[in-house]
Amino acid sequence: MDQTSYRRVMALWPTGVSVVTGIGPAQNPLGMVIGSFCSVSLAPPLIAFFVKKGSTTWEEIRAGSAQFCVNILSRDQVELCSVFSTGDPNRRFDSVDYDRPCDGPPQIAKCCAWIEATTETEQELGDHLMILGRVSAMRTGPNSLPLAFAHGRLCKVDPLAQIREDHFLEWEKSLNAVLLA
Repeated sequence: MDQTSYRRVMALWPTGVSVVTGIGPAQNPLGMVIGSFCSVSLAPPLIAFFVKKGSTTWEEIRAGSAQFCVNILSRDQVELCSVFSTGDPNRRFDSVDYDRPCDGPPQIAKCCAWIEATTETEQELGDHLMILGRVSAMRTGPNSLPLAFAHGRLCKVDPLAQIREDHFLEWEKSLNAVLLA
């Protein structure tokens, strides 16, 4: 299988856009854009994200602390993708509004949500690392519409804009019929 075909097919599946933040060994704030983030377990609360092997930003975050924060970007934060994916990693926070509660990982202002976690394990998977983290705190922000990435570009869409309440009811009736059969 060639990489071009693989990318074209995988681009059909929309993903959320987040910035993983942490503190480097020199106590400097660090962050990187990720597109592969997921919930893993409710009990205990575990999350995972994937980062390219050799990411110098992740290596610095790891060297500084086991703590990190997944900042789920809102649809109004398109420009942050550029800030956190280009340029000097040590200067990415120069123009970004953020908080650093209790000396923990930075929390970027105006996100949909923040999920703080501590690294449990890292697993090599192909050309990426899977970082498994135990959630220690989370909260929602002022914006509820997330930024997405699909078809090779950032998307400012409301995934529920065209779904009416009766669609959910029909789906629930169908699911209950299957479960009770």
